[in-house]
Amino acid sequence: MDNPYASPATMANSAYDPALPAYKPADTLTRWARLLVGASAAMFVASLFESLYKMGLIDQLRANGLDVDDFYLAIGTASTAFLLLLVLALLSAYVVSGCWIYRMAHNARVLAGGRQLRSTPLGAVGWYFVPLFNLWKPYQALKDVWLASHPGPADRNTPGALLPTWWTLWLISSIIGNASGRAAWKAETLAQEYAVLVIGIAEAVVTVAASIAFIRLIGRLQAAQVELKAARDADQTSSTPPGPT
Repeated sequence: MDNPYASPATMANSAYDPALPAYKPADTLTRWARLLVGASAAMFVASLFESLYKMGLIDQLRANGLDVDDFYLAIGTASTAFLLLLVLALLSAYVVSGCWIYRMAHNARVLAGGRQLRSTPLGAVGWYFVPLFNLWKPYQALKDVWLASHPGPADRNTPGALLPTWWTLWLISSIIGNASGRAAWKAETLAQEYAVLVIGIAEAVVTVAASIAFIRLIGRLQAAQVELKAARDADQTSSTPPGPT
């Protein structure tokens, strides 16, 4: 099976067109993306323990005949501060990951010899914010980036289970997170708060798994583009005629 994004350099064993937009190194961006995604995953791990603590607290309040107001009083402002830290970690990871995806999509177009992928670099990021389309277009865009970054037959250069596993986990995490937010907004009793915590634990587990898969994806895609860029540079150097002596 042909790779639709194999560049002319791949198929003809010649250097890619130097007139294309410049390849932009992503080493620093990759390190930050992996670091911040890992940090947000660590916050979700911490949220697991926080949820378990709160569930135990609710059990104690119930045993003593207390109500939800006593629960809010017991958790105090520490819970709010932790939530703010979690949101900050998530936003940081989202912003830097979005920048990383944009850079990978840009470089993929360069490495594909100027071929147009199904999504532009801006579209590869922007589709996450478009309802309904965000269920498959971001995945499609990143798969195209992967193929453009791995020359040769598409059936020999697929990401295997990594990319679909990450995307499936991401979708499940998003759905559970949405349900958790709605439940938290409506919670008015200890039973409802307990249910919110159970949903939150499920969200945390899936999100951590999705984060691990994405960190691996970041590393593999960056390594592929660096390797392909080095091969392109070597081809261009070897094809350049020697200057006058």
